[in-house]
This record gives sequence, C-alpha cells and structure tokens, in this order.
Amino acid sequence: MLGGGNPVGGSNPSGIGTSINYVGNHAYANSGVIQVNTTEQTHLKFDTGAEYLVGEFELQGAVNLADINDGVVVAFIITMNGEVVAQPKVGTVTEAMPTVEHYKILIPPFSSILVQVKAPSNPSGWKTSASFVGRVYA
Repeated sequence: MLGGGNPVGGSNPSGIGTSINYVGNHAYANSGVIQVNTTEQTHLKFDTGAEYLVGEFELQGAVNLADINDGVVVAFIITMNGEVVAQPKVGTVTEAMPTVEHYKILIPPFSSILVQVKAPSNPSGWKTSASFVGRVYA
C-alpha cells in the first residue's frame, strides 16, 4: 500500500502533520493546530496510491486560547487533484453556524488532496485544525 505513514519509533508516531497515515485498512491524518491568516494556510496535503478511500474530514473552527469568549468565521478549502471540491465555512462567533464541520468524501486512487483555511481578517492567536479518518479499499 502506498502513502505516508509513521513507523513505530519514528519522530512523529502520533501522525501529526500534513501527510496521511495508514493502519491496516484505515487511513488518517491530523494537522495539529494551525494559525489562521488572511492567506490560505495548509492543514493537510497528501497523495494517495492505488487504493481509494471513503472517509470524512473534520474541520475545527478557530479558537484563541487567550480569549475563548470571542469568535471568528473561517473558510476551509478542500482541493482534490487541483480542483476545489468544497469550501465549508466554520464559525466560532455567536451565530447559527457549526463550530465543527464534517465533510464526507470518496477519494479516488492516485489523488492529490489539499486542505487549507483562510480567515477574513488577520486574527492574532486564532488557530484551527483539520483531520481525516477513512477506510482504505484496494
């Protein structure tokens, strides 16, 4: 099976970073927390092999630990093979928006995936995260 992955004893066994990890017939990716900005910030970036994946992205709204009562709206950009396939908007401000977005997806073989986030202003201290969990099919 092709793809990223962190061997046991590697420098990053928890799988935090932009790549995808495989465990048996499951795949996962965790970005860790990323500072948002007015330009696109990369959360996940990976290529798949000959397998296809059925799974879900979880996109976390922005949080500023210095002022957790405040909120901001961010837009995630999910790109597959150079084409934008989704632009979920996630908000942590007081309005009728989800603070976490779940986006189900089928990822074809030999695909390039890019997940980025963008904020409408330059909020200092605001951080988001993204993850992917899916099943691998040969």
